[in-house]
Amino acid sequence: MAPVRVPWSNPDPMAFLNPWMLLGLGAIGVPIAIHLLNRFRPRRVPWAAMELLRRAAMVRQRRVKIEDLILLALRCLAIALFALALARPTLTSSATRLLGGTPDAGVVIALDVSYSMGHRSTTAAVHTRFDRAVERTRQILGTLEPGSPVTLVTLGDRPRVLYRNSGYREDRLDEILRELEPRPETLNLDAGLALIEELAGEIDAAAVEAYLVSDAQARQWERAGDAARAALGRLATQRRLFIVPTTEAGFENLALTRFELAGGLLRRGAGARYVAEVANFGVSPQHNVAVRLLGEGGIPGDQQRIGELAPGERATVSLATRFDRAGVHRLRAEIDVDALEVDNRRYAVAAVRESVRVLLVDGEPADAQFDRATGYIEAALAPASRRGTAGRGVDVERLSWLDLTGHDLSRYDLVVLANIADVRESQVEALRTFASRGGGVVVMLGDRIEPSLYNARLAGDASPLLPARIGAVGGDAEDDRGERLAIASAGHPITRVLDPLPGALWDEVRIWRWFELEPVEGARVLLTRGGEGAPVLVEHAVGRGRVLLFAGTANVAWTNLMLSPVGPVLLHQAVTHLTRRPFEGAFRVGRAALLPIDGEADQVTVTDPRGEASRLQVAEVEGQRIVNVAPEWPGFYEIAAAGGIGEAVLAVNVDAEEGDAASVAEAALRLAMDELPGVAPGQARVISDEVGLVQAIRESRVGRELWRGLVIAALAVLVIEALLARWFTQRSRAGRVEAPAAGGRGVDLGTAAPRAA
Repeated sequence: MAPVRVPWSNPDPMAFLNPWMLLGLGAIGVPIAIHLLNRFRPRRVPWAAMELLRRAAMVRQRRVKIEDLILLALRCLAIALFALALARPTLTSSATRLLGGTPDAGVVIALDVSYSMGHRSTTAAVHTRFDRAVERTRQILGTLEPGSPVTLVTLGDRPRVLYRNSGYREDRLDEILRELEPRPETLNLDAGLALIEELAGEIDAAAVEAYLVSDAQARQWERAGDAARAALGRLATQRRLFIVPTTEAGFENLALTRFELAGGLLRRGAGARYVAEVANFGVSPQHNVAVRLLGEGGIPGDQQRIGELAPGERATVSLATRFDRAGVHRLRAEIDVDALEVDNRRYAVAAVRESVRVLLVDGEPADAQFDRATGYIEAALAPASRRGTAGRGVDVERLSWLDLTGHDLSRYDLVVLANIADVRESQVEALRTFASRGGGVVVMLGDRIEPSLYNARLAGDASPLLPARIGAVGGDAEDDRGERLAIASAGHPITRVLDPLPGALWDEVRIWRWFELEPVEGARVLLTRGGEGAPVLVEHAVGRGRVLLFAGTANVAWTNLMLSPVGPVLLHQAVTHLTRRPFEGAFRVGRAALLPIDGEADQVTVTDPRGEASRLQVAEVEGQRIVNVAPEWPGFYEIAAAGGIGEAVLAVNVDAEEGDAASVAEAALRLAMDELPGVAPGQARVISDEVGLVQAIRESRVGRELWRGLVIAALAVLVIEALLARWFTQRSRAGRVEAPAAGGRGVDLGTAAPRAA
C-alpha cells in the first residue's frame, strides 16, 4: 500500500488565525490626524516681536516638534501592536526551527493490534479494521514536518514501542507500518495508556499530541477502570488527545469460545468426549453452523451442526474421538471461515497412556469386596468383566493401610486413601513427595478417622497436604432422608461432567453423615451439602499434583453416592483430572506458562506454531525445575529437553471473548471522553471521519502564538509614551524663559508650541 501523505503545513514562517483583525492597523491614522490638525491651530504670542526672543522661540519650537514626533511614533506603535495581537499571529515549524526553538508539534501514535482489528468489513471484504487504522496513521504522520519528534507504539496484551522519540522519517515509518499485522491478543488498555503517558513526557515540543487509533471494542472500552480513565483525563488536559476509532456500522462473527475434554479416560483404545462451544457475536442469526473435530495430523473426525444461532447466543456440541495409540495427541476443533478468522479454531492436547495405575489403600480390609472401604471404588474403576486385562483402562492395586509404609508410590499415577485410622509421618512425607512430582491423591474419610491426628500431620503446617482441616462429625446415620449434594464449581473439570446428567438422577444422591471441613487458603470447593452450602468435596494443588478430600466414606455407610450413576461418573472424571499432566492444561496467548521439566537439562528447545525454535533456560522455583514459556501465537508448542527427555506439547488458544467485535458508538465514545475527570467538553477529540481527520489536526495545531507577547509589548509602549510625555512637559516648564513686559507679565516660551494631546 502506497503511503498517503497529506501536506497541509503553511510554508510561510508566519500565519494569522484572525487575519481580518489586521484592519485595526488603520487606527494608526488617528494619532497622525490629531498631530496634523494640531499643527494648524492658531498660536498666540503674548510678547513683543523682539529679535532675541524670536530666535529663542524658534529653537524651542524645533525641539518640541521632535518630541511630538517621538510620542506620535510610540502611540502609533501601541495601536499597531494591539491590532496584531487581535489578529493572533503564529510561528510555524519552519520559523520555530530558524529561531532555534523546539518544534511546534510532537506526536505519540498508539495503534491497536488486538485481534478484533483483523475483522473484515461487511461492505468491503478485502479491507479490515487494521487496514483502515494504518491508513489513518499515515494521515496523521503526513501532517508532520521532517524531523518532528514521533513515537509509534502498538497496543495488545502488552504494548510494544516500534519508533521512540525520533525525528519523522517517512521512509522508515512507512516500512514499519507495512510490516505490521494484527496479533492474536487482547487489548490491555491500562498498560497501554500508562506507557503512552510515559512516552508523551519524553517528547520535547511546544505541543505534544497523543493519538489512540483503535476499533474502540466495547468489551474493553466499556470496562475501562479508574486507572485508564484517569490516564485519558491527564492526556486530554496536559497534552492533546485524539481518539481515532475505526468502527463500522455492522459486523458479523462466529467464534469457538471453548474446546475441552468433557468426559472419558485418556487411555489407549478408550473413547473420550470433547465439548465445543460456539458464540454468535454478530448482529444476524446464523444457520447450519458446522463444528468439526480434527485429530492427529489434521485427520477429520466427528462433526456436528448447530441448526440456528441467534445474535448473542451460545451453543455447545459434543465431539467424540477414540485414541488408538498411547502418546501425545494434538486435537483441533474448527468452524467455517468468516469475517474474523483467528477465533474460528481452538486447540487441545491429550496425553494418552496405556493405562492408569491406581493404588487403593484400604482402611477396612475384609474378605468380601463390598465390606471393604475401597470395595465400591474398585468396582467402579475396574469392573469384574475387565479385571485381568492389563494395559486397558485402569490398573487397580489394593493395599492394606498397615503395609503402606515403605511402599514405592512412584509406580502409580493415583493413590486413594479410604478411612485410614493412622497416617504416620513417614507416610505423610512419601505422599507429599508423590503429589509434588505430579501424582494425584484422594482422601476419603470414615468412622476410623481421628480429626486431631489428621490435622496435626496432614493439615497443620504451612504447606498442608490436605485441602481442608477436618472438624467434628455431623449428620445422623439413622436419618434416611439425609441431605442433597450441590455443585459449587460448575466449570471445574471434575464437576462439569455432571451438567448433562438429568436433574432427577442428581437429586437422588444423599449424604446423611459427614465431617465438617474448613478449606485451607487456596483450596477450591467442588461439592457442598445443598441445605447449608457446607464443603463436601475440596481440592487444592500440592507441587505439580493435586489432592482431593471427600467429607464422607468411600462405601455406602454414610452416603449413597457410589450406588448412584453419579458416583462412578464423578470418580472416573476425578481420575482423569488428577492424572493429567501439567502441559495438558489451558494456556492462552500472551499469558506466561510455567511448566515443570523432568531430567537434568539446563535448557529446553521450544518450537512455536510457526516453526520457529528458541532455547529457554530452566530455572528452579520452590524446589521445582520449571521453564517459562511466553506464547505469542495460537497453536501447538513443542517443548523438548536435550536427548528428548521431558517432551511436552502445549495447546495455546486466543482469548475467545475478544471475538466480540462490537464497537462503542461514536456518540457514546464522545460522551465518555467528555465525562473523563477534569476534562472539558470537546477537550478529548473523537474523530472517526477520515476526511475530517487532517482538518481537525490542522485546526488544533496552531503553532506558537505571539499575541500574549504583542499585548505586553503594546502596554509597555504606552507606559514609555506616558513617561516620556511627562518628562518632556516637565523639562519644558523648567526651561521657561521669561521677559519683562507691560503690566509686569512675563513671556512663557514653553507655550509657543503647545504639545498635542
